[in-house]
Amino acid sequence: IPNKALAPEYLPPELDKIFNEASKCLAIGCFNASAAMFRLCLDVVTKGLVDLNDHLAPSRDDKKTIHNRLNWIFKNRILNSGLEDLSRCIKDDGNDGAHDGNIGKDEADDLFDFTYELLEQVYTQPERIRLAQVRRQERRKS
Repeated sequence: IPNKALAPEYLPPELDKIFNEASKCLAIGCFNASAAMFRLCLDVVTKGLVDLNDHLAPSRDDKKTIHNRLNWIFKNRILNSGLEDLSRCIKDDGNDGAHDGNIGKDEADDLFDFTYELLEQVYTQPERIRLAQVRRQERRKS
């Protein structure tokens, strides 16, 4: 179980700041605020993933909303399909928190869990692999 006080490693500074704000809101029981911030993480990550994969020719409509970006990302197998159902939950719960103000602890915890796993998959795991390859190359030079 991830430590809710710590963001995943190797996040871009902007996402680290957003995630930490969301986690602080969650920790003090401000569930709607945390939901809105976790949704902002998803917004930033999905925009980045679409931009990074521009060679796959996303349409303007594909780029328009979180929902459309997620559909495009999963259709193009950019993220692990195991995250797909959970991604809908964060989008919907994040919207509920931002627009209706009716998020409870369970929904906020789900949003934390999904966001953490997403950020780990997109940022932490690739950087850990890269660093392991660097260490391996350094050992081979000796």
